[in-house]
Amino acid sequence: MPGFALLTAWGSQQYRALMVPKLTQQMFDTKNTMATCDPCHGHYLTVATIFLGCMYMKEVDEQMLAIQSKNSSYFVEWIPNNEKVAVCDIPPRGLRMSSTFTGNSTAIQELFKCISEQFTAMFRHKAFLHWRGRAKAWMRWSSRGGEQHDRPGVQVPAVPGRHGRGGGQDV
Repeated sequence: MPGFALLTAWGSQQYRALMVPKLTQQMFDTKNTMATCDPCHGHYLTVATIFLGCMYMKEVDEQMLAIQSKNSSYFVEWIPNNEKVAVCDIPPRGLRMSSTFTGNSTAIQELFKCISEQFTAMFRHKAFLHWRGRAKAWMRWSSRGGEQHDRPGVQVPAVPGRHGRGGGQDV
């Protein structure tokens, strides 16, 4: 899930006090993520952040450590050191400092579930199928409708010898 901080109007930039703690807080804020899901409903597997502008690496590291310890329930404990931080002295054009965020979170399944439900409803009503020239391809694809292995979080029985396991596979 990508994110960006400091999201603000260009004209109000000069009236804002830019500080590393504020950037760090905004990066992990739900309103600044560019995906329609709430990161609080999942766990971060990994996090990569890039701070742009003139700032001290020590201050950035302290703030990232504080965020991770304060929100430890949102980070998986079985991946140690699952956050990477980079600092670049050159800020984006028109800004004094900003930060970008990329988080690998299990909350993204909310987005996939919503897309799947919307697609299923549209496909059930045959919406937009007239745009597709080859109806046979759609018929072949729709014949797989009973198989649920394309949806995240659905337990699918594995075929012996498939992926080296004989038991169930969580997709």
